[in-house]
Amino acid sequence: RWPGVYADLAMHTVRWRGDLAAGRRILRNGMGPRDAGSTLDRLRFEAPMLVGSDSAERAAVRNASIDDFRGDTSQFLVWNADWAIRHGESARGRAYADSARSILERRVAAEPGEYVPRVQLAIAYAHLGRKADALREGARAVEILPVSRDANDGPDLQVDLAYVETIVGEPDAAVKRLAYLLTIPSDISLPLLRVDPIWDALRSTPAFQRLVATGR
Repeated sequence: RWPGVYADLAMHTVRWRGDLAAGRRILRNGMGPRDAGSTLDRLRFEAPMLVGSDSAERAAVRNASIDDFRGDTSQFLVWNADWAIRHGESARGRAYADSARSILERRVAAEPGEYVPRVQLAIAYAHLGRKADALREGARAVEILPVSRDANDGPDLQVDLAYVETIVGEPDAAVKRLAYLLTIPSDISLPLLRVDPIWDALRSTPAFQRLVATGR
């Protein structure tokens, strides 16, 4: 009865086998009316990959509230910005991103040693087209919590920075970072890279094609 475990199983299935159809079936079983939104925080930016076109699933996304993101307003706004932009609602997405930016800039100024608001701000900046700001904040986040210090959250920050690099048009840097993530315990796997639309902007680059073909 805990929907979060369906999100975990769906993602691990895709990471293991690259089987999107199986992942979507698993997630659908956990996206019932009760607590459906709580799966979204666990999926992070992979949600568009797994949430299908079924009206009930899309309705659950549309009806998600800040409570579904553990009360984190900025995470809720950044997530919605990403979802909207990736579904062709650019104006709506930018509005969410700008609202997130205004909150996160204040948080970063008040808590300069915290990595979570910085990486969220990096993604908001990326969706607003502020490339230099996005790269700066993303780089600072991974400096604050490197993999050498935290083998659990450190790799997640590296994934987020690779996504920022992808959004702002730095494919070589993104592919290099993904290649590194394949050499350590992380949420990145070759089956996932082959099917996750997060990385679609990289697919035409020879380096990414070599990476998904050989793992190097």
